[in-house]
Amino acid sequence: MNLSQRGAALSMFRKGEKIVDIARQLEIHRTTVQSFVSLHKHDPITDAALVDRHRSGRPRVTSARQNRLLVRTIRKDPTLQTDDVARSISGGEDELVSERTVRRRAAEAGMFHRVMRKSPCLTERQKHQRLEFVEAHLDWTDVEWGKVRFSDESSVQCGCNHGQKWVWRQEKEEWDEPNIQRTFKFPTTIKFWCCMSAQGPGTFNISDDSMTGDYYLSILQQYLVQNGTELVGVATKLTRLLAYREHVCNTKTTRCPIEYLKSVTREEWMGMDADYTKALVASMPARMQAGKRTHGGATRF
Repeated sequence: MNLSQRGAALSMFRKGEKIVDIARQLEIHRTTVQSFVSLHKHDPITDAALVDRHRSGRPRVTSARQNRLLVRTIRKDPTLQTDDVARSISGGEDELVSERTVRRRAAEAGMFHRVMRKSPCLTERQKHQRLEFVEAHLDWTDVEWGKVRFSDESSVQCGCNHGQKWVWRQEKEEWDEPNIQRTFKFPTTIKFWCCMSAQGPGTFNISDDSMTGDYYLSILQQYLVQNGTELVGVATKLTRLLAYREHVCNTKTTRCPIEYLKSVTREEWMGMDADYTKALVASMPARMQAGKRTHGGATRF
């Protein structure tokens, strides 16, 4: 009940109207009106008198000192599991704080248990080079970034599932065929090099050899330099190089043939929409700002 409904119900009750009639007129359940009137029937009809009264609630398991200790413990080692934090702030086995309480107290302090982000291991020299690149291109416009062709090398595997997959099953069905995520000890792997610009995806080259420094330079000379394309920031990593078909790993029960893997990888790259690559290039100013904030360190891009 809001304040106006509370005032109206109390006023109508003091005029002699029945609880049932009051509930019908205000469109509120009868027991709600009955409970409110019983509690406030002698109070004046003012906002201060009709607001909810303070409720003490259930006493907290943790003290203010334990709450501060919890935050310090998490700050000191963010990788601690919830049960370890609970033991560190508890007075003993008889006063063990539950893991759910630990999560609630941490949430009150603005801290949440999340999966760690992955980032390349950058040396101080690499961070310095990244920062120099950021500072040199911080003021570039979309038109200038639109003249750049970005390139990178990567690899794709079939049968190597690094991520988690969830499935609905009963207690004893964990090893049933529909509930198993298949992997291969030696998955089929291909290495490739590709480039893109704001106009769309560019050359896609699959390598059967190791991607050595000399081989990589020969690729750049063949597909970029000889074509007269201005190469700026070859080492710039893209958010996503390939939208690989998920059904390749999900539907095939035998090892994926290398030629099939090559064909679908090339097809996915060349079929990438130009609007997607344009949006990636348009994000470069934001990437430069993020690199400046982290002084060449890891960013969300």
